[in-house]
Amino acid sequence: MLFWKEFKKTAASLLYVVYILAVIAAYVTQFAPELEEPVAKPVPGLEDYGTIAKEVPEVLMKEASAGLREEFLRESYDAYPMGFYREVHLTEEKTKQMKEVLNELSTDPLTYERFRELMRRADQLIGGGSRYCDAYLVRYFSNVPKTYEDALEEYELFLHKDKVMGGYARLFCDYMGVLVASILPAFLGAALGVKDRRAKMEEVVYGKAVASFHLIFTRFFAALAAAALPVVLLAAAATIQVGKLYPDDILDRTAFFRYAGFWLMPQMMVSMAVGMLFSHLADRPVGILVQGIWWLFAMWGKTGVLTGSIGRFDLIPRHNSLLKAGEFLDRIGGLAFNRTFYTLLSLGLVFLTTGIYEQNRRGKAFGTKRFKNHMPHKSEI
Repeated sequence: MLFWKEFKKTAASLLYVVYILAVIAAYVTQFAPELEEPVAKPVPGLEDYGTIAKEVPEVLMKEASAGLREEFLRESYDAYPMGFYREVHLTEEKTKQMKEVLNELSTDPLTYERFRELMRRADQLIGGGSRYCDAYLVRYFSNVPKTYEDALEEYELFLHKDKVMGGYARLFCDYMGVLVASILPAFLGAALGVKDRRAKMEEVVYGKAVASFHLIFTRFFAALAAAALPVVLLAAAATIQVGKLYPDDILDRTAFFRYAGFWLMPQMMVSMAVGMLFSHLADRPVGILVQGIWWLFAMWGKTGVLTGSIGRFDLIPRHNSLLKAGEFLDRIGGLAFNRTFYTLLSLGLVFLTTGIYEQNRRGKAFGTKRFKNHMPHKSEI
């Protein structure tokens, strides 16, 4: 069976051993410390319960106005269009319009409704994706101290909505998504594009009586299965460990697997597809470099934003908290769109790889032409 043969090729490689060690290292150093102690129920009377992003108009108006004024004075604005960081410098005309926005923000009194309109106007002048857009405004400028009631409500969601495992599964995906799902599969994908050349097997492979579509998609999904295997095993180990921390609670023991499939798999698919496509295109493992650059930009855009950062086109969604289930659920629609987009994108990239492979097979483009005489004759098929 072709799938099993390709799976064994990936699993038997030294690169795959290194991949497994990297996945385990990420788990042990990042996620495993969260499994040392259970989350404690908040008790009344404490001085500090942390902070929470909550829409409090008097706080939001003061802090957002001050933030906009500070960026105006330094003549640069932080923005995250499409999830990537960008430093924006306004034209002279837009600077004049921004000054008018700030002048009106200084007006006393100013209604909250008008304030929100002015924030949208500021975001529009910056070009979108700034801290003043509706998606980011409260998160950046209205973090207020949690009350005991806030902390207790968050804990109750963790127990009853997430059934404990959901919170841990999100955190697992957050940590594993940063490195394991976003960049490591690109190495395995790149290997698919160059391993035949390095093994001096091009003529044999290019001459096989196997349709390019069948061969490339089978290779992709076989390598993807190999890449997913250690993640699934670690998800199983985490499920067992969390069960030991909360032995008396009703736990959702499918959460790690559901979240990993929904959250991590599309990320792994697109990382592997990029590695595979560009390495077939160049006949060198440049797909690793391409994915690495994308990963760096994606991480750069996440600076200081670790919880509730789930944009529609973010390569790396973040929710670095066991709690805050309500904040996550508010963004679940955006995450569903995001993961669907990357699944379809990855399949499209694999389809493009199929076309490149077929052209190389025929000696028409992208690859060397010495293989054009090794296409099987119809009588051999």
